[in-house]
Amino acid sequence: MRAFLLSFNDSVVARQVVINFLNTRPEVLNWYAPLQGGIFVISNSSAQDLAALVRQAFPILYFVIAELPRGYNDGCLPAAAWQFINDPKSSGQWST
Repeated sequence: MRAFLLSFNDSVVARQVVINFLNTRPEVLNWYAPLQGGIFVISNSSAQDLAALVRQAFPILYFVIAELPRGYNDGCLPAAAWQFINDPKSSGQWST
């Protein structure tokens, strides 16, 4: 499992709408949304595959999906966010 950051303009598509979409996708094993315009995503898929899903669902949305490899990222986030990024786990909603 790998951690990704999905960053997007939430004035174009509301964060809850994106979250509702992610909840329908078995490729998205888990997500965490401590940022207004960003959602951390856990998946076994590639950034390219995840981007294709978002692009299909929200064709007018500008966004980026970036993989967050452990030890190669930094910033100011709550401890729970770093735990989520550095120890990716499935929510259990979808069998892996």
